[in-house]
Order: sequence, then structure tokens, then C-alpha cells
Amino acid sequence: MKRTLPMLAILLALGASGWAATLTIANYDFETGGVGDGSFSPGVIPTGWVAMPGAAPGGSFFGYFNPVNDAGGYVSGVSGTPGVTGTMAGPNVFYFGSSSSGQGIQQTLAATFAANTDYTLTVARGTRNSNFNNTLRMSLLAGSTVLTTRDVAPEPSGSRGTFLDYFTTYTYSAADAGLVGQALIVRFQEIDNPGNPQFEVDIDNVRLSAVPEPDSAALLGLAGVTLFLCRRQKKS
Repeated sequence: MKRTLPMLAILLALGASGWAATLTIANYDFETGGVGDGSFSPGVIPTGWVAMPGAAPGGSFFGYFNPVNDAGGYVSGVSGTPGVTGTMAGPNVFYFGSSSSGQGIQQTLAATFAANTDYTLTVARGTRNSNFNNTLRMSLLAGSTVLTTRDVAPEPSGSRGTFLDYFTTYTYSAADAGLVGQALIVRFQEIDNPGNPQFEVDIDNVRLSAVPEPDSAALLGLAGVTLFLCRRQKKS
């Protein structure tokens, strides 16, 4: 009985807290429709994504980019196969930037906003070895409502030349109950840094996790069962 009690308590706690689920994002790694080593495809919105309504990337300064063996020294350590560095997922990334700040891409997911659920949006953001970088705005929406957003500036010069993960988290609020059932949307925008117009942002490996919050009834049940087992253990 003494061995059973801790294990049962752990299992009940896990059941009460819920399990994290990774939601499906089409072409999250920008490999579908990607290009070969050292190549880029200007003016292309990646498969599975759309231009941000009213703020589509302008001109042709956006598309797939495969920095493997790139002579321009895009990032450190990207050479050969598979040609990844940092938190990239495959050799292709999406690059975008234009003369207008705030332009970008987004994707409407099959998953919808759920009550009592927390969400974390994560992306690998690349910073070039050069000064050819701008700020990335990453956002999660339910329908037209922004749930959480974060502006990610380029890494300082001493930390450039790789991809690093950044995230923004939404914690459920009862005030958002009216949004339940709305489609979830992930959105990425390029924000001009002062004095750096027409520079770019590079992203890869987009992820979105959903974690149900602990259910109060389940927690009460857990407390009752644990108390009961503790009393039985004392008697035995």
C-alpha cells in the first residue's frame, strides 16, 4: 500500500492537470514548396499560408529561402545536408520585409479556441550575421481578437548567425468566453526598426501548444482520494 499511494497520487494529478496538445499547423517548417540549397523564391507566399489581410508583403521581397551554402554568410554553421542551425526545422525558411512596416503572413487553423485552455505560440526566429534584420511580431488570434502578441527584436551582434526559439503565451480568462469556438489564427509580421526600412525577418519551425487548465472538480476529487488513502495507510 505504501508504494501504491505515491504512484496513484501522481497519476491522479496528471489527470487533473490535463495534457499538452500540439495543434496542427500546415507547412510549419516551410519545406513544402521550398527551394534548393542557396536559393530563394521572391514573391511567393508559402503553401498553407496567406498574406495578412490588408497588410500583404509588398513587392517581391518575401518568399522561401534556403540558406544552405549561401555565399553571403547568412548564418553560421549552415552548410551541407540537412543544412540547419539552431532551432530550424529543415533547410528552408520564410523571409519577408518591404518598405511598409507591419506586413506579414498568417494561417487559420482547423483548431478552435477552447475554454479553460492556455496556448503557447513558438517560432524559430533567425538573425543574420549582418545588420539586415528587423523586428518580428508574432501573434495568436481567436477570430479577429488578438489573444497574445510579442515583438521580437534581432539578437545583438555577439549572438547573431543562428535561429533561436521565441514564444508568447495566452492564459485563459473567463472574459474571453465569448470567443470559444472561434478559429485560431497564427500571424507573423515584419516591423521596421528605426532607420532600417526594407530590412527583413526570417522565421521557421512554427508551433502551437494547447494545455487544458486544471479542472476544479478533478482537483477536489484528487484531494479527497489522497486523504482517504492517507488515512488507510495510517491504519495499516
